[in-house]
Amino acid sequence: MTTLDEATIRISGNRGKDGKDGDKGDNGVQPEDPNGTDGTCRSRWYGTECTCSTNGKPGGNAPTMGYSGCNGEPGTHAPSFVLKAGTIIGPLVIFSRGGDGGHAGRGGNGGTGADGGNAGQFDDSCGKKCLGKDCDFAMGGVGGDGSSAGDGGNGGAAGNGGPISVFYKEMDTQLVAQSQGGLGGRFGEGGDAGLGGHGGLNEVYPGNDPNSAADGTNGSPGKAGKTGASGQNGIVVVNQI
Repeated sequence: MTTLDEATIRISGNRGKDGKDGDKGDNGVQPEDPNGTDGTCRSRWYGTECTCSTNGKPGGNAPTMGYSGCNGEPGTHAPSFVLKAGTIIGPLVIFSRGGDGGHAGRGGNGGTGADGGNAGQFDDSCGKKCLGKDCDFAMGGVGGDGSSAGDGGNGGAAGNGGPISVFYKEMDTQLVAQSQGGLGGRFGEGGDAGLGGHGGLNEVYPGNDPNSAADGTNGSPGKAGKTGASGQNGIVVVNQI
């Protein structure tokens, strides 16, 4: 048996790795030539020839939602510790702790919907009626819908504190022996919802205030994950032999 003087002994498990954040969803795409064409009026020998303004094209919806955040990895348990000594003289502190769980990744944000195209504008110097043609007022394209966000990951579970066993013949000091479990990993937050695209401008005509087509619908926000479970305390045994 040996004689043990003053000492502080620490034993610990390894911390789990953090989870990665989820990727953002893809944004919606506007179609080619999203804006409508302007109406025209031309004078002919037989009267005034008109073409109507055309509508703006709708914006594309966000095609993919945000991806979920990855879970945090669990912490490892602290290893067991056994001490056998003949005489313990100095203050002795033994501390064991399980590894903390890794933090979870955040959910990816949803994709944004594309804006709708603007309506074509009419040359109102000709009026709305010419040669029997009655043009409807052109409308802007509706905005594309945003996609939903990804959920946050779960935090990793923590490791347990390791068992501590101390055996001695004589002890003339204070002995402190503790074994604690680690802390669970933090949960990941849900991502932000993808916003709907803006509606395109409608055709403006006298006596009417300019307004827009409907905006796209926003996606849903992601849900938060769960905090990892905390580790359990280890068993401490101190015996005189």
